[in-house]
Amino acid sequence: MNTRKVMAVLALLSVVGCNTTTADKSSPPTLTSPPTATGPIDPSTGMPKSAVTAITEIDFKNQEQHVLVFYYPDKVSNSQLAAAPTKVCSSKNLALLSSEVKTVDDQSIQDLNLMQLIIICK
Repeated sequence: MNTRKVMAVLALLSVVGCNTTTADKSSPPTLTSPPTATGPIDPSTGMPKSAVTAITEIDFKNQEQHVLVFYYPDKVSNSQLAAAPTKVCSSKNLALLSSEVKTVDDQSIQDLNLMQLIIICK
């Protein structure tokens, strides 16, 4: 199975566990390690292209749109990560409902040190 298929499956599984009522809109996501990569910026997230491995969007019958961004945390600055949810939603003319940073739970790709940014827009 190729990496993109794995990412898409992980994205779908991640959404199943999302709870929009408990997310804290006032606290932007944070990193624990400093960024080390620079270069071209992904226009949809504002994060470095070298950091973003996959972006998956799921539209729930025009009620909410969930966007999952899989990324390497050591290649993103705190300010880029904090700004990404608002940038993603505003580029779709939607409001940010919540965002959350989670580790990737799938054991088969956990060694890749990927994180996921879960963004919910409406």
